[in-house]
Amino acid sequence: MSNAAVIKKPEVRTLTDGRVIIRRVDLTDVDTIFAGVIDTMASLSKWMPWAHPAYSRDDACWFAADAWLAWDSGAAFEFLVEDVQDGRFLGLCGLNGVSASEGRANLGYWVREGETGAGVGTAAARLVARFGFEHVGLRRIRLFHVVGNIGSRKVAERTGFVLEGVQRARLSVGGQTRDTKLYSLVSVDEVRSG
Repeated sequence: MSNAAVIKKPEVRTLTDGRVIIRRVDLTDVDTIFAGVIDTMASLSKWMPWAHPAYSRDDACWFAADAWLAWDSGAAFEFLVEDVQDGRFLGLCGLNGVSASEGRANLGYWVREGETGAGVGTAAARLVARFGFEHVGLRRIRLFHVVGNIGSRKVAERTGFVLEGVQRARLSVGGQTRDTKLYSLVSVDEVRSG
């Protein structure tokens, strides 16, 4: 199956549920992303392999540039998550590891310190999952999280993802090998609504 037959070039770059808005990551977002990562580093570094004490503005710049190019090639679709009311930066959520031949992608997200526990991750994950099915043409979306990450487990379950199993020794986080839980959502499943 060719890329054109499976992965659509989405016209949509912004979506909202009335509470949060997700919009395509832009090169002008570097300082916002960098500040959010630094503010949230203590919690991110427990779960995310890329979150480390030496994280720099250059890392945020590389992420934003890569996100911009990956969108145009159909390899990934990364979104900034903002509050609808005041435009406050809440986190990031997106699809990566897009496989045209398999019609699948991985959904990843993180929520800024002080914004967790309020449903931001779930709202963003729902919007991004719908985007993947409706605007990209995916058939399957996977979600991985390190075992023990209760917040990510809740986001997966509240979004409608189904637990498939545990993947042993899948990631290295903070110099330690960690198991991950694998969830999936397929196009015939219903993305749970709020």
